[in-house]
Amino acid sequence: PGSGVRSYVGQSFGISLFGVNHARIRGNHVTGNGRGGIGVMDNGANNPGARTQNPKAKLHGSSDVVIAQNSLSANYNGCAIVAATQNLSGHLSHLVIRNNVIRGVGMTETGPDVGGIVIAANLPNSSVTDAIVSDNKVIRSFEGGVIVNSEAPGAHTNNIVVTGNQLRRNNFGKQEAPHTAGVVIFAAPAPGTANRLVVVAGNSITGQFYGIWSSGSNNLRDFGNHIAVIGHGVRVFRE
Repeated sequence: PGSGVRSYVGQSFGISLFGVNHARIRGNHVTGNGRGGIGVMDNGANNPGARTQNPKAKLHGSSDVVIAQNSLSANYNGCAIVAATQNLSGHLSHLVIRNNVIRGVGMTETGPDVGGIVIAANLPNSSVTDAIVSDNKVIRSFEGGVIVNSEAPGAHTNNIVVTGNQLRRNNFGKQEAPHTAGVVIFAAPAPGTANRLVVVAGNSITGQFYGIWSSGSNNLRDFGNHIAVIGHGVRVFRE
């Protein structure tokens, strides 16, 4: 930000993997990017890393991707780590996001350091399945510390495990949840949209108004979390 350099593609993370299988992203320091930190997405008619699109391109999902032991900060206007679909019927599966450290730096003149770890089925009939988000530290993100969401008709996530994470002072930008929140689980009010199974267990969530905030069609199972809320906050909120 401020350098005069800009990207003309839809998604331009510091490290981008679009339509990639069997990948390991480990031990990087990702900072100072203008669109987010590490992104895993599908590829196809919408190629999130290209200026020119090919409507006839074959759909390629991403699977068997591990993002581990990275540190991230000051990646503006985009999520710190995101695994999200970008195509109709796109799919991501068998993802591991583990032992990463995300430290938000707040708001700047170029926008927020969004931060957070996101698992998202964004497009109609798309899916993210079999993902583990474990043993990460997320502090002071503009959005929730860990977010699992389904955003379009027929979109769904399934078998997402959020465990062993340390989450503190996140969602100060009041994104999906109306107050600070450690874990945010959101399914849009659209036909067939759901988070079919999300397990949130064994996390330490402190300095948040909501420990876990859930809205929409979600099969949420939470147990064994240490949650210390602020003010008149709520440990687990289901809307």
